[in-house]
Amino acid sequence: MKDGTVSLEDKRLGRLERAVRRQRILITGILAVAALSVLLGATNPNKEVTAQRFVVKDGQGHVRAALSMGPAGGPSLSLYDQAGRMQADLSVILDHPQLNLYRKNGNAAAEIAIGTDDNAGIWLLDHSKRERLVLQLRGDEEDAPVLKLGVEGGANLVAAVIRTQPALVMLNASGSSIWQAP
Repeated sequence: MKDGTVSLEDKRLGRLERAVRRQRILITGILAVAALSVLLGATNPNKEVTAQRFVVKDGQGHVRAALSMGPAGGPSLSLYDQAGRMQADLSVILDHPQLNLYRKNGNAAAEIAIGTDDNAGIWLLDHSKRERLVLQLRGDEEDAPVLKLGVEGGANLVAAVIRTQPALVMLNASGSSIWQAP
């Protein structure tokens, strides 16, 4: 610098020093990201995360989903509404899949499942947890369909195929046949 002016060499030196500073910051950032990736396991060749329970929370910290082992020992995926109430649950119980849908009061409203007897079915329940509509395929060699309509008081109207013969049966609240055709 001569007489208060900046020489061309000083300008070049300033630009070079700034460029070196930017390169150092960039290299430091790249090394930090690489180190963080290694520490967090992002380079795990197995691409697997292991845990007993995974929980997904929304921005307010409310649980919205959980993947865990259920009380019966099978896997379970539970989905929750904004108030934290379970709305749906997909699980495997005793090696049989089951999907439950819940009302806001926490009672089951619908269930789709394959039971231990290999029956596949859909169950719709009222607010008091009583079966109101059941559609099943029996797990026998015929895969015979069964339709059950539940009415207030516990009586049922059942339409079924029994030994390749269609049947219609009305049952009282205790399950005894009170009418049948044929």
